[in-house]
Amino acid sequence: MPFFFFGHFYSGLTAKYILGLMGLVYGAGGVGMFKLKPWALHTVLGFQLVFLLNGTLSILNPRFLTVMQQAMQQSYAENPALAGGNPFLTSSLLQTFMIIGLCFGAAIVAVMLFYRSRFLEAAAAASS
Repeated sequence: MPFFFFGHFYSGLTAKYILGLMGLVYGAGGVGMFKLKPWALHTVLGFQLVFLLNGTLSILNPRFLTVMQQAMQQSYAENPALAGGNPFLTSSLLQTFMIIGLCFGAAIVAVMLFYRSRFLEAAAAASS
């Protein structure tokens, strides 16, 4: 699975470690939010903002789609079930899916910011 982070391309074991670490941080943040811990809201919100910025810069990078298509072609070549590749996943469709993903990420950030004060009030009430 290719992983892009602020213009750098990661694959293989490095990408797995980065994605695993992100999963652990998001998992800890999710558990912390269920337990009404203020640090969890700030951690998840910060991560969301960093990755929203990363996605925005990636989609604006003129070489991103080319590198992503090359990585996907390599993935197709390694998987015998996808020997012919995916003729439907064009650059414009990939870019459209990225924009939809960025809109979804922005909506998550907006909801977290909108309900931030209520969450912090509930966290303060739960801790006392």
